[in-house]
Amino acid sequence: MAWLVIVFVIMWVLGGACTGLFIHPRDVSSTCTLQSGLSGLRDVPVIGLLLPYNEWVSIMYWFAPIAGMVIGYFFIRWWNNHFETKEAISIIFLIIMLAVLFGGFFINLMWYYGEWANSASGSTEILECTSGQTIQSVKQYSLHTCFVEATTGECNNTTNMINQQNYANAQRNCSDTLPLVISVKYWPELRESFFLTFVLGILAVWLPLFAFEQLEKKKKKKEN
Repeated sequence: MAWLVIVFVIMWVLGGACTGLFIHPRDVSSTCTLQSGLSGLRDVPVIGLLLPYNEWVSIMYWFAPIAGMVIGYFFIRWWNNHFETKEAISIIFLIIMLAVLFGGFFINLMWYYGEWANSASGSTEILECTSGQTIQSVKQYSLHTCFVEATTGECNNTTNMINQQNYANAQRNCSDTLPLVISVKYWPELRESFFLTFVLGILAVWLPLFAFEQLEKKKKKKEN
């Protein structure tokens, strides 16, 4: 419990040390006292991919890590007791668990932006072909997921380059279909979601259980 309280406080500090449960966007800088002080961490390699995450501007940011700790603890204990094993506190199990969690977030993003792309598709635009002809072109949107790009700006630049190339191809071919892409910013979306604090809460539970298991193994080796 002491470890989880310490972790929660650290996560709260990394969330800007906000002093309110519901914060209006215009009050974030004054209510979250460490907002500007932690912004430099975003430029640190590896750490910058996930931390600092979004400021704790609603009660969900406060609740999510606690939920992750509680659910993670009981799930790990249940798995080990039910299957009479200790594989739930192994590194391989952690990798699988994180893959499932991050994969679930990816599916959620694809479903959300996929609906957006479907609703936006079908609108028309007068396209001026390079031959001088004009044609009414139907816009067809698809998704472009940014995995490599760690920031929103990098992802937008990549998306703009793809769309500019698609416009040029459509003008050159005088196509009645204009394929465009909508960016799915995986890492920026994950970092700004309270779901990340839920995942970190689960990780905070797994770490001490893993450490205790390693200490127990060393103790048994010495006894033998």
